[in-house]
Amino acid sequence: EERRDLQAAWMELTPRARSVLAENCIADGITETAFIFTFLPLFLANAKSNIHVGLVRALAMLVELIDILNLEGCGEKTLCNDILVNMQDIAAFTAEASSPKLFVLIAANIKIIQID
Repeated sequence: EERRDLQAAWMELTPRARSVLAENCIADGITETAFIFTFLPLFLANAKSNIHVGLVRALAMLVELIDILNLEGCGEKTLCNDILVNMQDIAAFTAEASSPKLFVLIAANIKIIQID
């Protein structure tokens, strides 16, 4: 059932969003920059169980996060190609989001703190 839910959410994404997620998932972290999202399983589980969020919004927000990280040059400001992205606060907020509009505001209020 969970695989079916994820597949259904995946198919609702735009082709560009699917491409961004796929490219990040297959990046090797050696020759290509790879963002490694800690707490990603918790984020997705919280999104799935919150009727105001759901998997489609969560995956779309993950694409926005990847876009923000790329625009901020996070992959270029480090000596290594595997970048850890701590999603613990986002996962916690996702569990508590009381409306879709509130959840969507996450991307607009993300603060990037790069620790070398």
